[in-house]
Amino acid sequence: MSTDILKAIIGALGVIIGAVATVILKQYFENKDIPTIDFDRQKALTGMWKGLVDVSPTALTQYQVDLILTVDSKKITGTGIIHYPDDEVEVILNGHFRNGSFLRMDYESKNKTIVQFGSFVFRLNGTSTALSGRIVGYGHIAERIIFGTGEFKKVIVH
Repeated sequence: MSTDILKAIIGALGVIIGAVATVILKQYFENKDIPTIDFDRQKALTGMWKGLVDVSPTALTQYQVDLILTVDSKKITGTGIIHYPDDEVEVILNGHFRNGSFLRMDYESKNKTIVQFGSFVFRLNGTSTALSGRIVGYGHIAERIIFGTGEFKKVIVH
């Protein structure tokens, strides 16, 4: 085997190993400051939540919202349905849990033609059956920044 071919093979392996190491290190540094969610909290948060969101400044100030959350050791993902009188908007949820009681999530419309996005911070109550907190975002119906409060109850399936 000629030295030129050997150099090319070593160079290609170096590029591949460097790319894999970069991905692994990037994931590590992005997640190192996010606390681990203990198993009991994972179980408590996972599932369906139904609630009401009160927002202003909008003409319709209260919306029913359904959340379906999936929780692993570091992150929380899910979907939500915002129920308007004549429409529904599905949103994608991504976030994490802090200090054993606080849920911080970002949301955005699943339909990219609808400009609907924002963030919320909710507190999980002591019995792990209710979430309450604040929301801020951009509302596609109001066509402006909205803010408000939310109260959710866990749907318990027997």
